[in-house]
Amino acid sequence: MRALSANLRAGVLRSDAVRHALTKGEMREEDLAAALAPHLPQRMSLSSGVVINDRGEESGQQDLLIVDSDVSPAFVTAGRLGVHPVESVLAAIEVKSTLTSALVEDAVERGASGAETSSRALFRAFVRANQALPEMDRTNALFVVDQFTTA
Repeated sequence: MRALSANLRAGVLRSDAVRHALTKGEMREEDLAAALAPHLPQRMSLSSGVVINDRGEESGQQDLLIVDSDVSPAFVTAGRLGVHPVESVLAAIEVKSTLTSALVEDAVERGASGAETSSRALFRAFVRANQALPEMDRTNALFVVDQFTTA
């Protein structure tokens, strides 16, 4: 885990010099994907895109998705981008470079639209706790992982 942490930290430091926000974010997403990929079973893969349920409802754009194509392949793909059935999505990961309550709420909304209010309350509590810390101890990168489930 220390090596994984060191690789992620090096990626963040490398991308700090990039001023373009979208490019910086995409670099950090790629760094996280590269760090996670060796730890996933072969049947799982990393993707980016949207998740669709059996009613045709789509999630917002997800930075990273851990998908199990043995369950169901993506409906549409273009490189690492895809439209995935919810049944094949094991986790959605939103990568954010700064931690603000607005970004956390947006990440929760994108990944867990329709989720219980308690998950939003949990993230708000996390943001408040983070803001109470001395600046040097605050979290400055957030990976929100929300597991998709079907009823």
